[in-house]
Amino acid sequence: MTRPRPDSIEYAALHEDGLSELRALALQPHASVIALTGSGSRVLDLLTTPLAHLTAVDWNPAQSHLLELKCAAMRRLDQPGFLAFVGIAAERVRAATYRELRGNLSVPARAFWDARPASIADGIFYAGRWERCFALLARGLGWSRARRRERLLSCSSLDEQAAFWRASWNDALWRGSLRLASMRWLWRHVLREPGIDCIPATAPIADILGARFERASSNVLFAGSPWVQLVFRGRLTPEGPLPPHLEPDGYEHARASLDKLEIVTATLTSHLDARATAFDALSLSDISSYADAQSYQDLWRAIHARAGAEATVCERIFLVEPQLALPPGWRRERELEQRLEHSDRAVVYDFRVARRTPSQKP
Repeated sequence: MTRPRPDSIEYAALHEDGLSELRALALQPHASVIALTGSGSRVLDLLTTPLAHLTAVDWNPAQSHLLELKCAAMRRLDQPGFLAFVGIAAERVRAATYRELRGNLSVPARAFWDARPASIADGIFYAGRWERCFALLARGLGWSRARRRERLLSCSSLDEQAAFWRASWNDALWRGSLRLASMRWLWRHVLREPGIDCIPATAPIADILGARFERASSNVLFAGSPWVQLVFRGRLTPEGPLPPHLEPDGYEHARASLDKLEIVTATLTSHLDARATAFDALSLSDISSYADAQSYQDLWRAIHARAGAEATVCERIFLVEPQLALPPGWRRERELEQRLEHSDRAVVYDFRVARRTPSQKP
């Protein structure tokens, strides 16, 4: 697997639509769930629905430290206070709030955040490398087509949005922007994106992204997508749209369930191999973007060994389509995958959802 620098936050805000994982996994109150940590947003979205236990796993300790700080803030702050602390709402005393929170962090997390006062002051929601990239993209869009951007993001129906996309947005400038943003040297040397080496050299990144935005323009209302707002405007606002765990009701549900969350820093395969109990649901995010063929096969070996009798796995597919023959007893939920691809508010992903049949027990 391709690994990031251990002192670098790659993702801090949100890079998926947690509603899709909730629909795919259909969690029951007794469920034991595993999720890749990433920014922590999808993990906290899963806590908005009843479950028994949720393990957040990431090989990058920086992502674990980020989720730990978010949890500490959620325990102490109400929803408006949390939005202010993380940077979504205006706030001048984030440093003082952090001083109140730091005693509730583990020693490694406290040392990590003590060394990053600027990230605290600016709001940890925007502390990731990809968030800084989105901020630059948003500035470019603001400079080149601010009025069209606001018009696109204010469309109130899919018909209106699709028509505007075709007539006024999807032009040579947009397609050129995608080609520029998809340059491999940019991902490798500026973003220092560890997954770029796993993307086939022949993959037409700009064309894939363009096709998925085109698909979404007719299926997902951008005005209601937190991910699109982040990418096109560079920031979220308290007025929304927000991910499920930051909506007022979702925040209270997630906050009340934080004791069910366990944060683990490890590779997912090693965690599964060391696990003594079965899981009922697994949210893989886009792990195939960071795994070579052998690592991916090893991961599914571990999934098969530790999955419960009717376990569900939800995987996002970004730029790497992994080759996999599912182990015996697993089936693809292709109709569900298609529904998710047409409704997911993070727009750039395809899906693989696999369920284990009751006859194939671990």
